[in-house]
Amino acid sequence: MLPGKTLWELIENLDVRIENVKHFLSDICTELVYHIVPISDPFGPSIHDPTMEMIVVSEETLRGGEKINEIREKEKKLNKLDIIPVKLIDEPYPHPHEEMKISSSTARIRMLGTLLKPVEEKAIPKKPYVIGLTGGVASGKSGVAKWLSQLGAEIVNCDLIAHDVYKRGKPCHSQIVEHFGESVLTAEGEIDRKVLGPIVFKNPEQMKKLNSLVWPAIAQEVVKIIGESRNRVLVVEAAVLLTAGWEKNCHEVRTDSETGWCHHYPSTSL
Repeated sequence: MLPGKTLWELIENLDVRIENVKHFLSDICTELVYHIVPISDPFGPSIHDPTMEMIVVSEETLRGGEKINEIREKEKKLNKLDIIPVKLIDEPYPHPHEEMKISSSTARIRMLGTLLKPVEEKAIPKKPYVIGLTGGVASGKSGVAKWLSQLGAEIVNCDLIAHDVYKRGKPCHSQIVEHFGESVLTAEGEIDRKVLGPIVFKNPEQMKKLNSLVWPAIAQEVVKIIGESRNRVLVVEAAVLLTAGWEKNCHEVRTDSETGWCHHYPSTSL
């Protein structure tokens, strides 16, 4: 059900939310016994729990409460619940893109642009500020990179750099040929990825060797670009950023698994 929520990626995991609710209710009244259960549908236990006698709903979800009673009476043959509607508290200072009521959606929107954990201090130059952007296939790296580029960040795409270090005349080119042989070359003397690919993908050791040749060359080029950059913010986009150890050149790293990557920057250029 979460993907239907605003910025669902920033919602804390279930165990954390259950603990938060438990502490909140316990602070209100320690004498009651609370049973907090996860739900995977809009109704939860309200449509099949015979021990329930009442349900509290907001005014905007009153129809949902009435639907629960319809299901309980007509389909489940259970007692009708007392429905207690409560008013929602208005958001005192809503922005145009926020809800008019106090809600978790607005709270998550306001989290954008804040770090979820402190940035680790590293012995690297403070300028430009380097963000490592990583994640698996179809995780949204390119979309985020494009967005940050529109805000003024310089984007360093490690895939494009990798294509360059393979070219004839580059140190990596001769190292690859020396190890894999001239059979991986095209008629023009360039590395034939269609030939090299099956070799390394079928043999983990060969893949490891290829990475040991290519990754340092990519890292060297990235460091060079960082050193020559005049931008305030530079983004290193690489799927293997953490595996290759390139995070040591970044002030912070954002991955597709860190929901904090919905960070919001002001509309002014970076």
